[in-house]
Amino acid sequence: MGFFTNRLVLTIGLPLAQGLSVSQFGGVLAHEFGHFTQAIAMRLSYVIRTINMWFTRVIYERDTLDEQLIEWSKQGNVYWVLMAKLAVAMVWMARKVLWVLMATGHAVSAYMMRQMEYDADYYEQQVAGTANFKQTFLQMRLIHAGAQMAGNHLSESWKQRKLVDNLPLLTEYMMMSIRRRVCNRWKQSSMRTRAWRSGMRLIRRITSACGERQRMRAQEF
Repeated sequence: MGFFTNRLVLTIGLPLAQGLSVSQFGGVLAHEFGHFTQAIAMRLSYVIRTINMWFTRVIYERDTLDEQLIEWSKQGNVYWVLMAKLAVAMVWMARKVLWVLMATGHAVSAYMMRQMEYDADYYEQQVAGTANFKQTFLQMRLIHAGAQMAGNHLSESWKQRKLVDNLPLLTEYMMMSIRRRVCNRWKQSSMRTRAWRSGMRLIRRITSACGERQRMRAQEF
């Protein structure tokens, strides 16, 4: 989506279509189309993430001025050393203030992303149903893991100047090769989230989607 235009582009990978049923795939499309209705929120989220990236660069990156101040604070005239140490302390304090602003911006951005996902989940639940919504949520994690494993396999194969003929089938094969205990671990981890992450509890997402549906029904009557 362009920042100053309303041009929307949705790109779907073939491994995703290969790994989902028709109803699940339709629900994913409805979810993504739901995001298309969030033009203002998407632009605002982009601005916040851009500012957070600037905060991160300023806080953690060091430049020649930082190196010069540290060098001056270690040797030279006693007055210059004291002034350099004071400058280093002021820079440190400024970076701490920026860190607080960065953390606040990250928390706001994560909250906005959660609300956007809740809203898009409603569209998916309306199209695919609650049962398919839960299965799709877990299946997407398997597809993501299978795609990563397929990418690693392609990297190793390319060293021998070989490539697979069918990437979606390779991804599906990698998904099937994942052990059950690993799947169970992912399913358990999908039920947990932290305040700093844009993800949310699966149960909370399902409850939110169903609650929105009930509210819409009540408004119809």
